[in-house]
Amino acid sequence: MLNQVIISIIVLLLPTYLVRWSVFNIPTTLLEIVIYIALILTLVQKSSWSNLWSRLKNRSLLWLGLFVIANLVGVIIASDKTMALGAFKGWIIDPILVMLIVFCQSDVKKTYQTVVLGLSVSGVIVAIWGLFQSLGLMTILLPAQLGDSGFANYLIGHRAVGPFESPNYLAMYLVPVWFILLGLKVSNPTAARLKWVSLAVICLAVVATQSLGGWLAFIAGLVMSFVFWPSRRSISINPRMMLWLMALGVGMAVIIMLPMKFESSIGPRLTIWRDAVADIFTQPILGQGLRQYAVNLDMQSHNHPHNLYLATWIYSGLFGLLSFLALTWQSLRETTKNNLTLFLSYALVTILVHGLIDTTVWKNDLAIIFWIIIGLIYIAKQPITTKS
Repeated sequence: MLNQVIISIIVLLLPTYLVRWSVFNIPTTLLEIVIYIALILTLVQKSSWSNLWSRLKNRSLLWLGLFVIANLVGVIIASDKTMALGAFKGWIIDPILVMLIVFCQSDVKKTYQTVVLGLSVSGVIVAIWGLFQSLGLMTILLPAQLGDSGFANYLIGHRAVGPFESPNYLAMYLVPVWFILLGLKVSNPTAARLKWVSLAVICLAVVATQSLGGWLAFIAGLVMSFVFWPSRRSISINPRMMLWLMALGVGMAVIIMLPMKFESSIGPRLTIWRDAVADIFTQPILGQGLRQYAVNLDMQSHNHPHNLYLATWIYSGLFGLLSFLALTWQSLRETTKNNLTLFLSYALVTILVHGLIDTTVWKNDLAIIFWIIIGLIYIAKQPITTKS
């Protein structure tokens, strides 16, 4: 029971990575402190160690080890070691620690339900926050947002941004949460209605972000859900009809906004991608170092290459990119063997598709969501029958 509460609190508080301070001159976040406390509370339980060890000794985690090593190399070769170490802590160590907490769990279904509970509450809160912004009902900005003139443009343009740094970041957060919530099995009619209302609110917020990457990711996840829908109908209230209605809404928004969004989103990114490719070929094997894109190119307005795969190659080198792709492919292959993990695969695909035009996994909250998905898929493949 304690382990379930711990995971629920972590995912509920994912946006608190924005609450930052320093401890002994070491930058940290509220989310980071929560993760460390949660890890300690998990590991003091004897059953957690046996569950963790039984999963860590599997050879299929080789790609995870190679990915971590590639990013360690990225820290060593980075020209700005402080920035690289901070990124390694926030983007690699902390998310993988959360995945290890997932590995400590015995009951896959209860762990999934716990993750869904925390993510859905968090997702609905930031979705409503964003919707209020898009409707002009909330114009108050957080202290970190006040220093950026871009936020005034977001409010003027009626774009949902929530507590995050940009509307794209809100879409990155909400779209995978939507598909993870979609997989929640509910039998109580009231709970089922609450679930679909939550899905509708999150869907509206995704539309209100006016994020091209978020829209494309959402549509990609919907297409996957139509093609690979679980054989057992465990989702009530005519799920396919609800999905079609939501897909229609997002599709209409994309059709109406696509010409304008292409000019404003894809056009500038082409220049960024060209610079990123040039940066890659100056050091194609080892990369430039973790979080060194903006440092090496002196990009004041763009501190990342707006592409998950280019960013991975730049940050962790060719071996980092290959191990990331192999780990992801291995996880997607496993999802065909378990109905529960199909919904995790939908969420995973949305992260990968959004990564075509934004840097998704290289971000504190998205990195944790990504590694939780990988962890849940993995423990579904290796269930443990002993009680936690």
